[in-house]
Amino acid sequence: MSTITPYIGAKSAAAVIDFCIKVFGAKETMRQTDDAGAVRHAQITIGDSTLMLSDQTRAYPDMRGVESYRGSTSNGRPPHRPVPRRSHHRRRAP
Repeated sequence: MSTITPYIGAKSAAAVIDFCIKVFGAKETMRQTDDAGAVRHAQITIGDSTLMLSDQTRAYPDMRGVESYRGSTSNGRPPHRPVPRRSHHRRRAP
C-alpha cells in the first residue's frame, strides 16, 4: 500500500496512461469515458502505487494539467518570475 494516491488532470489522460505503461510498466486497472471518448476517471498501478487521472475539463476548472501552467509547480502557480523593485517609483514626502 502506498502512502499517497495522486490524482492528475491532463490534457490527454489517455496519452499519460500510454506513456506510463511504456516507460514504467504500469497496469491500467480502470477507465471510465464519456460519450465523446474523454477520460472521466482512470486508475493505473505502478508497482504497489495507484495513480488516478482524468482529462481536464471546463466543468472542473481547478483540475488543470501541468501543461496549463507551462511547467510543474508545487503551488499551482506559473513558474516564478522576478518582480521589479519599485523603490524608484515611490514619491518622496515634501
